[in-house]
Amino acid sequence: MSTVGPSPLPVLSMVLVTLLMLMVFNHNDVLGFQFELGFCPRPKLMNDFNLTKYLGTWHQQKFMTNLPLLSSIGKCPKQTLASINNQADTVSVINSLTFDLGYKYNFVVKGFGKAVPEEVGKLEFNLRLPGKYST
Repeated sequence: MSTVGPSPLPVLSMVLVTLLMLMVFNHNDVLGFQFELGFCPRPKLMNDFNLTKYLGTWHQQKFMTNLPLLSSIGKCPKQTLASINNQADTVSVINSLTFDLGYKYNFVVKGFGKAVPEEVGKLEFNLRLPGKYST
């Protein structure tokens, strides 16, 4: 006696409808992501980039995420850049976000950024993620 499982057609059609709805109702300001064909665009670099002008704490004015729950409980995203041992091409980076879950929880990701000598205006970052993602 052979048993036949449910047809994959309803699941496939549900996935296709969901993808179609995401593409039709794709508002970057609301969802925080967009669909495009091809590779990510390569941003233009600044020829006269001076990293020391950007040192300090930067507060994010608009918190973009495709996770509505995260944007409703995450507050005050900011990034702090500071020079390391007065080196002009290396900075420490601290990204932080405060979650209000009935109690305050600060989520912090630390790392460093270093200028790429071959490409003026380009930085490479090495971030130390918490938990099992630590390096």
